[in-house]
Amino acid sequence: MTKIINSISEIVHEYDAIVFDQWGVLHDGKVSFEGAIECLNGLKKSNVKLAVLSNSGKRSQSNAERISMMGFSSTLFETIMTSGEALWTDISSNIINEKKFFPIERDKGDAKLWAESLDV
Repeated sequence: MTKIINSISEIVHEYDAIVFDQWGVLHDGKVSFEGAIECLNGLKKSNVKLAVLSNSGKRSQSNAERISMMGFSSTLFETIMTSGEALWTDISSNIINEKKFFPIERDKGDAKLWAESLDV
């Protein structure tokens, strides 16, 4: 049965961790949503672990820097995982053995930054 709540504070004690998408949940790509930072700070004080999961093609550090510039403290999240980070990890650990890739990037230089330290 779906439980309707007015605030996440009503249920936070029931969980060990909360996973957030970033775009459209924490921010709009440029600025944090009103109340998002305050909400996360409150959740952190309740000792629940916070994580970000994103389908961003960029690596996790790039996303951490982006949300930090929007005002989110770097100490808020236990981890930030992106699809770009997952693929980079698989390639760097040879789970994916192919070495020729054709990158399609939104911002010029994304692919070069992403492939840094990979043998591709």
